[in-house]
Amino acid sequence: MKARGVLESSRQLDNNPKKVIFGGRDLFGKLQKRHINGKEYQKLKTKWQERRKGNLYSRGDKSKKGNLNTRIEVRKNGTFLRINVGERKYVYAKIEAGYKKNKRREELLQEIAESNIPYSVELKLKNGSIYAYFAIEEEYPEIKNNKRQRGNRSRCKCISRKHIMDRSR
Repeated sequence: MKARGVLESSRQLDNNPKKVIFGGRDLFGKLQKRHINGKEYQKLKTKWQERRKGNLYSRGDKSKKGNLNTRIEVRKNGTFLRINVGERKYVYAKIEAGYKKNKRREELLQEIAESNIPYSVELKLKNGSIYAYFAIEEEYPEIKNNKRQRGNRSRCKCISRKHIMDRSR
């Protein structure tokens, strides 16, 4: 999904989409030059592999009541992320809500699970740990202007380097 977006934006900018390198052009260039040896090279290589292959994106759907492939489940011993790995086969991962464990974040995840609203999950591999990022679509109410309107009048200030003037129509 995100890869398709990168390719489409590259085409819209009239760039050659064949030149897109997933994992980062800078890291790929450093790996190709091979000026770095030993542990530094291995660190660079694992960082590039994590960026290139360590991503999983799962989009939610309204008709499916959330997200079928990665679903948030609330149990007695905590909140878990159920990841679909095959036909009716799942892997469960315990979700820890943020670096600084905040009760509000935990409650928010539980509300998302219970409300059946669509949410997207992005799993990223960083330094050997897996991080989950959740995104939901919120509908905001319309903003209404309660001020009394006076026809087509408007007031604006025009500011330039030479002078400042106040103008009314």
